[in-house]
Amino acid sequence: MSFGSPEKDNPGRELSIGEIFGRSLDLARRSYLQLLPIFAGFGIVVALISTYIREITPPLVIPANVGTLTQAQALQVAGALVRFLEIRAFNYFVEWLILYFAAGIGVWKIFQLMKQKDKQPFELSKVNFIPLALSILLTIIVIELSSILLIVGLLVFATMFYLSFAVAAAEGKYFFASLGRSRNLISRKLGKTFLVFAGVQLFAYIAARVFSTIVSLIVTNSLVVHAVLNFVLALEFPFVSASMVVLYISYRSGQEWIVQRPPSLYDNMTPQPMGNVRAPSPAIRKFCSSCGAAISSDERFCHNCGAALSTQ
Repeated sequence: MSFGSPEKDNPGRELSIGEIFGRSLDLARRSYLQLLPIFAGFGIVVALISTYIREITPPLVIPANVGTLTQAQALQVAGALVRFLEIRAFNYFVEWLILYFAAGIGVWKIFQLMKQKDKQPFELSKVNFIPLALSILLTIIVIELSSILLIVGLLVFATMFYLSFAVAAAEGKYFFASLGRSRNLISRKLGKTFLVFAGVQLFAYIAARVFSTIVSLIVTNSLVVHAVLNFVLALEFPFVSASMVVLYISYRSGQEWIVQRPPSLYDNMTPQPMGNVRAPSPAIRKFCSSCGAAISSDERFCHNCGAALSTQ
């Protein structure tokens, strides 16, 4: 792995969780100015869309004394609650869809920056932007839908496919191929990957929440505060992209080191026979005295002329 001091890396050793966080922060810091236009643009988009969805969401009003409601009123309140939750779930889906789409493009940009600086530990595949964007979009839909429908989806699918963006950007694989490759890299490392995945999300969200809370002390409009939250969250997502890159390189380096055994001093040596083994002596050729044909030592009669050989 190469992040400025490759000579200090131990080939084949996967990074610890602390090292992954540290190198992710360092990589995000050094790439931030190049990534800022991407995430600032997507931050504006997610802030505007999310604010608009919240603006058109009808307010949820639940009567204080639910027990006094008639059956029709109770059904009306239940329907309003379901519609409210549906819109909020859709808003959540759109927000994270945009943020992770930006993260996928950020992964691609980081790999390009590493390639320009000759700090990538492997040869990058040539990737077309449109198929890459389509692969990232479809992958996010799979992850988001699984996380909304099932808790198991959140814990397994989102974690198992966490490196699919990096695979698509680095290896030129798309959708099902990138999902399969990500699953292969994360195999038997699901717990470690989940800790990185959850830790990165919590770090970004808590930092954005703290900033939006400070803004709420100055601005009383909840929609403005929510827009600021989403925009700041997008500005912190380069850290998410960097964590994907660092984790991918760590897992890929460890996997390739196991598959490709390091060269040994004994690889080019020719094995020698053990003990005192005498080389076989060259075969002695015999000829028939009658016709001169070449004969073998076990023949009793010449196969050419039929003369008896025992007397020769």
